[in-house]
Amino acid sequence: MMTVQEFIAAIADSLLPRLPALLQAYWVLASSAVLLTLLPLPIVPSAFKAAVKLAASRGKLWHDRPDAKALGFLKDVSVPQQYFEHFYLVGSLVTTVLLQVYIFVCTPDTDGSTLKRDSLLALFLFELHVLRRYGESNYVMHYPETARMHLLAYLFGLSYYVVAPLTLLPAFVMDVGVLRGAWDQALGGGKDLAGVDERLYAAVLAPHPGKYRLAGALALYVFASILQFVSHLSLARMSREASQRATEFAVVDAINKGNRAGVVGAIPTPAGVVDADGKPLTAKVVHLYEVPRGGVFNLVSCPHYLAEILIYAALALVTSGSTGSLLMAGWVFLNLVLAAAATQRFYRTRYPNDYPKSRAALIPFIL
Repeated sequence: MMTVQEFIAAIADSLLPRLPALLQAYWVLASSAVLLTLLPLPIVPSAFKAAVKLAASRGKLWHDRPDAKALGFLKDVSVPQQYFEHFYLVGSLVTTVLLQVYIFVCTPDTDGSTLKRDSLLALFLFELHVLRRYGESNYVMHYPETARMHLLAYLFGLSYYVVAPLTLLPAFVMDVGVLRGAWDQALGGGKDLAGVDERLYAAVLAPHPGKYRLAGALALYVFASILQFVSHLSLARMSREASQRATEFAVVDAINKGNRAGVVGAIPTPAGVVDADGKPLTAKVVHLYEVPRGGVFNLVSCPHYLAEILIYAALALVTSGSTGSLLMAGWVFLNLVLAAAATQRFYRTRYPNDYPKSRAALIPFIL
């Protein structure tokens, strides 16, 4: 009779060789859904496009979300946008585990191949990316209380940050024998565990035929990361200022209405300001957001989106354009085109005098 350990090993032996193809299918399906939504194809059901756009609705876009009736009661199920931090927490945990496993896979000797070292660098850069984004989500970004995202977007985001680091692994790792050897080495199976650091150091410093490619990829990665961080600093500052103004507008409006009705229109409480009926004052959407201006936003409509695309382009360059990394970068590009177009539509609708029509382009984040 097969033991539990043997059963798990048999499943892993059957699933792991198929994992690269499954990961590629994940990106192809996700990209196809966005592409079908972006293209003006009459054969694509409007309900499908509405569902995809709804899944992409978050923050300010949640207020302009499509009425995806095909989803039934799920069309309005949402979670706070602050839950973005969960994505980066999951991504950092998964990447950390994969890095630890991969180090033992690629350092049994000192002549680590180019493929092994490129994938190791890509995983390390992705780790830095998700750790930075986790820190930004917690300590930099400002999410209004009304900022929401759809449950589908939340669930997809969790899966994304599991699939993304797995995509950066080369196919030779998806083998039970390779992983078992790495496990044995991690436990010191007949080898000097202390020598792993020395072998890793020697493999990383060995001559690399693609050093100029890696140097270019690192330069692009650093530039894009700084651009995104600076953009998020600006967005956070503008969001805090807009939230303060929105609260002031709501209080003044409630006071004026109360004066006309002969009642107290705004009552401060420990939980916030409420109206005469005890209901929390809700700021108008038009007061909660403003058209981003200043700094890089004077040059690029959505520089944080552009930076994200460049970061994944850098990861694809590090891996010499592996199929998985290119498919992943392609999905990031299409997804952010959809998000940027929706963002511009939001601003043009609510601030027609402050958002010039010249910014409405096919690729709106590189104006």
